[in-house]
Amino acid sequence: MSNTPPPRFIPWLRQQRLDNWQQLLIRAHDAIDQAAREAGIDWKLLRQRLPTRGLLLKGSQVPVLDASDRGRCAFVWHLNPDHYGHFWPCLVFMSFRHGGIHQIFHGYRWAWQSFKASPVSSIPEPLAAPPVSFEDKRQQQMREALEARENQRRLERFQSHCRQWHAASPATPEHPLLQKRLCGHLDSALLERLQLRTFLHPRGAGVMVRLQHYDHGHSGFQLLHAAPLDGQGRTQDLVIRQRGMKTGSFVCIHPRPGHQHWPVAICEGVFTALSVALAWPGPIAVALDAGNLPAVRAMVQRDCVFFADNDAWGARNTGLLRARQAARPGDRLLLPHFDPAHATQRPTDFNDLLRLSGHAELLQQIRQGWPDSL
Repeated sequence: MSNTPPPRFIPWLRQQRLDNWQQLLIRAHDAIDQAAREAGIDWKLLRQRLPTRGLLLKGSQVPVLDASDRGRCAFVWHLNPDHYGHFWPCLVFMSFRHGGIHQIFHGYRWAWQSFKASPVSSIPEPLAAPPVSFEDKRQQQMREALEARENQRRLERFQSHCRQWHAASPATPEHPLLQKRLCGHLDSALLERLQLRTFLHPRGAGVMVRLQHYDHGHSGFQLLHAAPLDGQGRTQDLVIRQRGMKTGSFVCIHPRPGHQHWPVAICEGVFTALSVALAWPGPIAVALDAGNLPAVRAMVQRDCVFFADNDAWGARNTGLLRARQAARPGDRLLLPHFDPAHATQRPTDFNDLLRLSGHAELLQQIRQGWPDSL
């Protein structure tokens, strides 16, 4: 890809909304479908359960158009960044029949060909900016300087935690915080589905987990403490690499082997997700809070199951409302149901359900969200 885009290409991308890779996949459906058909792969079905980027699907994991191709195809996809902040999907469809078939869909090439075929003269020239007063310019410079200092502070803190992460030991099921929050049900097999590291804090031993972002990669860390950090009961801390990058960031709990195609479970907190993972073998995305649920859901290209917090004790049930806002047609939404005897403890999530009602009740409620085909 050239480092310098051709004239009018960038404004054309924005006008067509093709600077968003998800929209590009939708608009380029016919071209992608044609590439997939050449390899005998059913793109319509594959797109509904698109795997994590970089994850190679092969054998029976790949949906095919003809039964004779079952077990003979493979698929992988990537997002390739350019120098201007755009991410371009690259999809690779493979078949081992007829001596091997290798079909690649390049998002940038498709967009460039579409641009050349479009009436670019319809794009208006950008209007000249209105004159800016000295005072407005000075205030703008002050805002930019303040934002630059804030981003530099965030970056330095992020780099410090990167060093701490690499020096830290992996968390084990015997970690006191994990023992307390998971009631002794966490095992090594579940811990292998995500990366947790230990750290020491004056208030006790805690754990830290890496945050991911579909567009920005490693976006930060979440630190989970054993005791409140302030008088308001805050037991967690976020380290975000750059301002605004929290939106869409998540923690990934990988599926058990053979369960890659399950719907993606989405919930708010790490301990809620670990509780859900005791019974949910598919992938899990941790959105960190209710406000981030819609952004995380927008990144997932297949059906989801929301294991929402039931914030029935507040003025408004934020967990339920945000999950409903984020859900798309075909998604499912589950809330934890508690014994009325526990009402005085004001429980809200599936980790509360585990701690108050026990492992058996947790499994029974979570299995209500399992795919109907099982």
